[in-house]
Amino acid sequence: MSTPKENTITLAHFFSEYFPQQGIDMWLEYGSALGAAREGGVIEGDHDIDMAIWWKDWGKFKEILTKTDRLAPVAFLWDFRTFPLFNYEQFPKGGEMCKIQVPNPDGSQSMSIDIYGLQEFDGIKCASAHLGPHTKNKSKLYHHKNLKKIKFEGLDFSVSAYVEKYLDYRYKDAAGTGKTWRTPLTSVEMEEHHSMEGHIPSYSKEDKVTACVIGVFDLFHIGHLRLLERSSKIFDKVVAAVHLDEVVQKYKNKTPVIPYKHRVEMIKACKFVDDVIEAPLPDHMEGNQLSGVEFLNNNDLDYMVHSYAAQEFLDYHYASIIKEHRLFLLEETSDYHTDDLIKRILK
Repeated sequence: MSTPKENTITLAHFFSEYFPQQGIDMWLEYGSALGAAREGGVIEGDHDIDMAIWWKDWGKFKEILTKTDRLAPVAFLWDFRTFPLFNYEQFPKGGEMCKIQVPNPDGSQSMSIDIYGLQEFDGIKCASAHLGPHTKNKSKLYHHKNLKKIKFEGLDFSVSAYVEKYLDYRYKDAAGTGKTWRTPLTSVEMEEHHSMEGHIPSYSKEDKVTACVIGVFDLFHIGHLRLLERSSKIFDKVVAAVHLDEVVQKYKNKTPVIPYKHRVEMIKACKFVDDVIEAPLPDHMEGNQLSGVEFLNNNDLDYMVHSYAAQEFLDYHYASIIKEHRLFLLEETSDYHTDDLIKRILK
């Protein structure tokens, strides 16, 4: 006969497979993502399995859940709750989660499955786990846009493809102990952790999101300036990646008017730029051995910024970045461009 814990894990695994079949992504979150990455299962002393879906799917999820009990491998009860019931300061009013439990024969309380909705915050750069613009608990959107399979209690569950990086952010200096998520807390530290939850820095700090604005930046002009300014208003940090002269010659078949060294110097003087680095080769350019995603990861960058362009152009330059949901497109300004300047000069 299965134990209540085994029944709950079986049900959670059923949900993890069933809801994606209905077009709703679902993955392990919070302590369960931590347990999966560190221990391959439920953390000792944990009394719930944390899972998440996108907030845009919340209504559909609620509708389907009420019809799922006939299909599930074990009977279960569900309860939709608002966050103020938990009295955690970082949960905004009006947030909602779903607590699911498998009834125990003896009437005792069983381990629960807690399902949360994540919403996109600030358009694309962050995901918020607690359904409101005032929450301080945010993470990088691509953490949750990209999923992979991981073993959890011997079964396949989905989790962030960047789970280690996500946990590094979320559980940094866990409960003020100086430990990372990779080191389990003692029972005393765990009690302290729960008593402080909602107040400790690792739960309340906002994620820093970095954008890379790539370009030639030849004959630096107002269009360049406004692109960098707009990026600085969206992201916490802006890094400009400037193409080398020989790269421009190779893929644009022309040499920049201003040499690379001087273009870098001018961009560094822009108040909207925090750092300047050498730009990578386009993804599909001959001789390129570094994908766009590898470039971002190697330089600790989160998103590549570009103005809207033909899809063929974007695929040529940013195929791997597009696949990872890390290309941020901005509307092109109506200002003139470098080619326009050159035409005016030549008239």
